[in-house]
Amino acid sequence: MSRRTAASEALKAEARRLRAREMSFSEISHALGISRTHARRLVNGMARPPKPPADGGTGHSASRKANADALRLRRAVPADTRDLTSFICGDPLPGRSALDRSAS
Repeated sequence: MSRRTAASEALKAEARRLRAREMSFSEISHALGISRTHARRLVNGMARPPKPPADGGTGHSASRKANADALRLRRAVPADTRDLTSFICGDPLPGRSALDRSAS
């Protein structure tokens, strides 16, 4: 057992001993000089929160894929050929209005 592991095991044992004396996590954290979250994790047996899955769970690769899909979809939309007045007044795009569709 390494020195670091031995120290953390001693810290864990001390935190559990203090918790058995019905001390709060805040009191344990002040007594041991650690954060309240760290004290709670030592007592409850969690060293660190679990890591997200490496198979594209919620990492950068998933957001990159979503951004690439959105960019591909935006490129598929035809360019707006209306003049500024038509654009501001909300005139429909040629070929996309209900009247244009019914005429064809």
